[in-house]
Amino acid sequence: MLDSIFTAVRLNLDLTADQNYNDDKIRGYIADGFAELKRHYPTLTEEQAESDGFIAFLLKMYVFYAYNNAVSDFKVNYADDLLNLRQMYEVSAYEAEQG
Repeated sequence: MLDSIFTAVRLNLDLTADQNYNDDKIRGYIADGFAELKRHYPTLTEEQAESDGFIAFLLKMYVFYAYNNAVSDFKVNYADDLLNLRQMYEVSAYEAEQG
């Protein structure tokens, strides 16, 4: 599940192999962040979250904020980006509808 995001987060947090006690917490934050992004982009897949640079960035930022107990700050600081994500969804839904 979102292994590339998990690896990137561990590297950015400078967690060593012996600090595995954070792994479950990080995986939980990734799941929470993915759910938050899906609220804005309902058809979002894990593959998109890993391959689309913008979405991967948002997911990693969510995890960093969650790791520091600041999810509400994420929602404020990235409100424009979350709106952009919603607009990406609206465009893709419209294009799919048009055939």
